[in-house]
Amino acid sequence: MISARQAGNAAVMEAFKDTSKFNSEPFIKAAEKMQELVKIGAFNESMLSMSYSEMVDGFAAGQGAMIFQANWVHPTFEDAEAVTNGKVKAIAFPVFEDGVGTATEFSGGGTDGYYINASTEHPKEVAEYLAYLSEKIGREGYLDNAGLACWDISGLDTSSVSTLAKESAQLMETGTSYITWWDNILPADSSENYKNLVAELLALKITPEQFAERMGKLNPSELY
Repeated sequence: MISARQAGNAAVMEAFKDTSKFNSEPFIKAAEKMQELVKIGAFNESMLSMSYSEMVDGFAAGQGAMIFQANWVHPTFEDAEAVTNGKVKAIAFPVFEDGVGTATEFSGGGTDGYYINASTEHPKEVAEYLAYLSEKIGREGYLDNAGLACWDISGLDTSSVSTLAKESAQLMETGTSYITWWDNILPADSSENYKNLVAELLALKITPEQFAERMGKLNPSELY
């Protein structure tokens, strides 16, 4: 996300196609900002050893001032027993004065979908059923606070939808660009290397320049 705010989503997508572009000033500056956050104590000391559940549950217990996560954490934060219940607000990630990225460029988006076997005897019926299923999951799931709706929800009674869910939905309506998680975009080997590089960067084991140089040697994505 910091890379997106520094370089802009368009530059990030270009780098997925030509990874040598990761080895450039915007991405070096983004890496510098990551290490600045580490040095000023913005992250907890056990950040590299915490599990996902420990992170989310810890925030819900009041152990963090801010968390960068997706909307699937809302039920945990709004649980009746959570310290955070009624005290969390969803906002766009801040922009940088020296960055290109804007507040309407988001990290996230849909990553799952249905596929229809080309050899099926009933492609029309399958497509109709999946459209019906998608609409039901999208609408009913949103009303049940299970996540953002990937379907038109105009005209629905949203009185049961939580405040956090509504705030997230309103943010998404302002979106001009979306990039899903990088490990879902990069090839498998590059994805693991990327995650390891981020960990090394946060552990202050490599410099921002080394991070960008090694990112520039990853295999390109075929998705962009």
